[in-house]
Amino acid sequence: MGKKVPNFKYRAGSSLPKQIWLPAAEPADGSDGASVLLYADPALDNLLHLHGRKTITAKHGANGNPVEGSGGPRRRGKQAAQRTQPLRIGVPMGTVVKRKRGGALLGELTNPGEILLVARGGKGGLGVVRPAAQPVAKGRGKFLDEGEGVVADDNWAEDAAGGAGEEVSLQLLMRVVADIGIVGLPNAGKSSLLAMLTRASPEVAPYPFTTLMPNLGVMAAGQPQVCFHGEAAPVLADLPGLIEGAHAGRGLGRNFLRHLRRTRGILHVVDASAADPAADYEIVRQELAMYNPQYCGRPHVVALNKMDLSDAAELHREVAQDILAVARRMQVSH
Repeated sequence: MGKKVPNFKYRAGSSLPKQIWLPAAEPADGSDGASVLLYADPALDNLLHLHGRKTITAKHGANGNPVEGSGGPRRRGKQAAQRTQPLRIGVPMGTVVKRKRGGALLGELTNPGEILLVARGGKGGLGVVRPAAQPVAKGRGKFLDEGEGVVADDNWAEDAAGGAGEEVSLQLLMRVVADIGIVGLPNAGKSSLLAMLTRASPEVAPYPFTTLMPNLGVMAAGQPQVCFHGEAAPVLADLPGLIEGAHAGRGLGRNFLRHLRRTRGILHVVDASAADPAADYEIVRQELAMYNPQYCGRPHVVALNKMDLSDAAELHREVAQDILAVARRMQVSH
């Protein structure tokens, strides 16, 4: 294919034609479609920005034209395909990415800036010329009827169209990245302890279930006198209160307990002014063991809270002995 264009060399009275035939240039390749990447963004602490977005689509690759191609660099006289920028989606650190069907694990994003490819863009179409239909002769001296014996090559259309990109359905789970997990029954004072040890500002109120989402705080931020001998300051995670049956999902317990998966130690906060602090401690330990027995194998510290109350102050030694007895008994049984 081509077209006639004016001949700029034509002069009146010359033998040059007014128009000349300009053959078509070689077709250019189209660029690949954009891929979809997830990256760990330290500025995010939840997945709410993705809630309600059922479908996320990356850009199509640029079309190629004979003059500029698809906008890519020119190499060895040929226009290279432009590289389509991927679609980058930020998620909080600690995000676990699984396939929605089958639950296959694709990866975990735990470090700032870490990237995970979840869907690859389709292959760009090739710049091809539509081939002319080739007639097939019947025999020597015989003519073909219209449309008879014509062979057409349709493979060029598939090459020019390019390939489709990947389509995936994902399930994103957020697991808090913390060194120490703070656990206990509702209204035990976990958020108050986090606020005292760090500069975090969790919501604190004198009623149960004030904390509905995990709160994070860096211990050294509020304790400048603490020395960690060159190690990074530990991150504390205040988890919502656990109740009996949390391992089975009661009170959304399973959603909270999974945040302990990456912790190195556990801090049990016990209300020393409660009717039976040792029984409260045992309830939480039992829930941890039934959800994941490995949790009970990690180092843990028990913090007796609300010691400013008269009952707790008078019975703190007895309460401490009862809790130690429960801890030894559970250590033997597990």
